[in-house]
Amino acid sequence: MWDKIASAILKYRVYFLIVVLGITGLMGWYASKVELAYNMQKLVPNSDPEYIDYEKFKTEFGDDGNKLIIGFQSDKIFTPEFYNDLHQTAEKIDSIKGIMDVLSVANLYNLTRNDSLQKFEIKPLVTSKVDAKTLDSLKTVILDMKFYKDLIYNPDSNASLMVISIEKSILDSKDRTPLIDAITKEADAFSQRQHIKLHYSGLPYVRHTLSTKVKDELGFFTLLALAVTAVLLLIFFRSISNILIPLFIVFVAVVWSVGWLGIFQYKVTLLTGLIPAIMIVIGIPNCIYLLHKYHDEYTKHQDKFKALQMVVSKVGIATVLTNATTAIGFGVFYFTDTLPLEQFGVVAFLSVFSVFVISLTLIPILFSFLKAPSLKQTKHLESKFMLRVVDWIHHMVFNRPKRIYYFALMLVAVSVYGIFKLTPLVYMVDDIRKEDPLYKDLMFIQNNFKGVMPFEIVIDTREKDGLKDPITLQKIYKLQRKLENQADFSRAMSIVEIINYANQSWHYGDAHYYRLPNNLDLAEIANYIPQGRNDKSMLNTLVDKDFRKARISIQMRDVGSIKMETIAQDVRGIVKEVFPDADYDVKVTGTSIIFLKGNKYLVTSLVQSVILAFIIIAFLMGMLFTSFKMILVSLIPNTIPLIITCGLMGHFGIPLKPSTILVYSIAFGIAVDDTIHFLTKFRHELKHHANRSIQQILSVTIKEMSMSMIYTSIVLFFGFIIFTFSNFQGTVALGALTAITLLVAMFSNLFVLPALIKSFEKSLNAKLELDEVVLEADEFEE
Repeated sequence: MWDKIASAILKYRVYFLIVVLGITGLMGWYASKVELAYNMQKLVPNSDPEYIDYEKFKTEFGDDGNKLIIGFQSDKIFTPEFYNDLHQTAEKIDSIKGIMDVLSVANLYNLTRNDSLQKFEIKPLVTSKVDAKTLDSLKTVILDMKFYKDLIYNPDSNASLMVISIEKSILDSKDRTPLIDAITKEADAFSQRQHIKLHYSGLPYVRHTLSTKVKDELGFFTLLALAVTAVLLLIFFRSISNILIPLFIVFVAVVWSVGWLGIFQYKVTLLTGLIPAIMIVIGIPNCIYLLHKYHDEYTKHQDKFKALQMVVSKVGIATVLTNATTAIGFGVFYFTDTLPLEQFGVVAFLSVFSVFVISLTLIPILFSFLKAPSLKQTKHLESKFMLRVVDWIHHMVFNRPKRIYYFALMLVAVSVYGIFKLTPLVYMVDDIRKEDPLYKDLMFIQNNFKGVMPFEIVIDTREKDGLKDPITLQKIYKLQRKLENQADFSRAMSIVEIINYANQSWHYGDAHYYRLPNNLDLAEIANYIPQGRNDKSMLNTLVDKDFRKARISIQMRDVGSIKMETIAQDVRGIVKEVFPDADYDVKVTGTSIIFLKGNKYLVTSLVQSVILAFIIIAFLMGMLFTSFKMILVSLIPNTIPLIITCGLMGHFGIPLKPSTILVYSIAFGIAVDDTIHFLTKFRHELKHHANRSIQQILSVTIKEMSMSMIYTSIVLFFGFIIFTFSNFQGTVALGALTAITLLVAMFSNLFVLPALIKSFEKSLNAKLELDEVVLEADEFEE
């Protein structure tokens, strides 16, 4: 079959070339339609009970992640110049389309008692510039407004926040970028005028910054991968044509990969943004194998077209299997039930097979239009250094196999010890480097205001106007007092705080009355509280329209998944103690809880995908060899690198998290490629030279395959190591760990694999152990 495919490709090369270029043009059109993802990636399935509760919470109370926060620290806050400038800056930001509200120490709302209207009025504390005398009085009023204490202003550290509420519809669209740019433009101008440093945070800003970095890195890593592979190709082959054609092939592959995003209408995320660069890294080894085979066959026969035909005939099936295992390593993410990974898995799976079709088609076609390889172009086959390396490998396999086993077992033993040190730990801003300004700004907010991560509690009284019951209010107050013991929580905001503030206002601003009123006063105060829900209502996002449900809103530190799990369990216990299940329905929700749940889903799904990849690839290896013994021989060298990488993570304190678990199925799928190429060649030699001994056939296989295995592994190592230049910790971990795994896999396949074959020499029998159904390429006679 592969002989016929090879003949057809060369015979109809012009037509094949037109078809490939035509498809590339179509894919380019689809690629031009791809957009950046602006919405927050959903990790929890729609059917999850906690996700359903969270969506219901957002419907009733609004989004808990729509506030952009600007923090600053200054001892000049209550000077006229600074205070007036801050007020004017907040007013300018508030006038930007898409901004719902701006709150700062210079733009506070005051709750005032109006006896003539018999209601509380919500009025801006400041409406115009103030002088020093007025500001002194204002400062006293502000410091007495306990409602805002430690939420907007921290008097102990002179730190203050500007809290900007943004419309949800804009946050999930491309309009978010110009809006946030407009905010930062005004804020930065204020910063320069007052000579202070601003600290930007809040989920809208974090998401904006991360998506901008994703966009920047998409182009950066694509170009860097092209540059690195070009240099490696120059070192290996020392020929312009041997560089330009593979680079053209991977360029076409990149267009196809982005085109697949457009066809499925997927957007560019942190994961899908890596696919173009990964396709370059995976595509170049394909080209190297095909080029190496072309030069090897031409050296033997001195016939260009025959050599090109034999490239497809002899390497075709092996290339199918290697690309299949690589595609499976990515494709299993489709079964994770997590949308970002599903999209990544589908596009990567199709892109890998696209690389296979493009390289297997264009390599013979494009080189058929060029002159036959010169002696200089094939000189790499006789590299003295590489030949010495291959001879050393040969020597170790045939003369020192026990040393190979001892060394491998020692590494595995040390790694197994390290595995027991592994801990699953994820932070909400895990992807941000510690030295990144975004991370430092988050630390400023956490140190002064205990964080920006939303943690929500919803109390359902089960009856209309249930929140007007003094007993329920006392219970909410009691719960908040208990939550104050959580060191990682900010001060809670709820209807109780509104009533406390109303009680203070009822007593004309006396700070001593910032507490729940007695039942008599409560009844009078309740009559003064506006019943409607309007844009400036303080109750707007804290109770539902029927006064049946109350929201307790808390901001918390980014403490990591382990501690967050403990906190969530503690809070649920406290809630049940105060609000018994028989009388109330209470839900603990919010972005923090959904993050924790999403992380659990992600880790579980990724572990399952690794196991699934291992099973499917083992099945494919079973298609190559019917013997269980040979399947075992093929899998052992590729299991060792995974164990060693896992052990290194344990020893160096690298936690198990989605970005590190992602490594295993990807690396395993790629690492097994060398095994397939090696065993395919071994099987071919065994079939066509049955008169030779296993050792002779193994010797030939080592000498012919080692060089291309080393070349491709070096490309893969440097191709993935470039991701360590990423701004995202997850991408850095993915790149570094995958590179290390593939490097270890190279040594494992060069030494352990042939050593195992030699050790099983006596039990190997070509007729009984080897399946002759799959590799049709072996039917091609030289």
